[in-house]
Amino acid sequence: MGRVFSEEYKKDAVKMLLDNGISAAKVSKDLGIGKSTLEKWLRSYRSSNESQMVGINEREELRKLKAENHKLRLERELLKKAAVFFANDPSS
Repeated sequence: MGRVFSEEYKKDAVKMLLDNGISAAKVSKDLGIGKSTLEKWLRSYRSSNESQMVGINEREELRKLKAENHKLRLERELLKKAAVFFANDPSS
């Protein structure tokens, strides 16, 4: 069975790779892990950060769309009432 690393350890290893500009080969050698393992952690880190960013952008867009939807519903209701009012207006 292979060694098991904590998520914190994996994040620290990836940050060492990204922040210090050290090659993956050097970082993996210093930590005593395989280069492919470190590269897998890096891919996982990047994909999770991208998905979080998309999530934030989608939540903001959803908030804006809900507000616009609410405004359009209010306007539609107002137009319905105006149509009923003018349809029943005896001066027409």
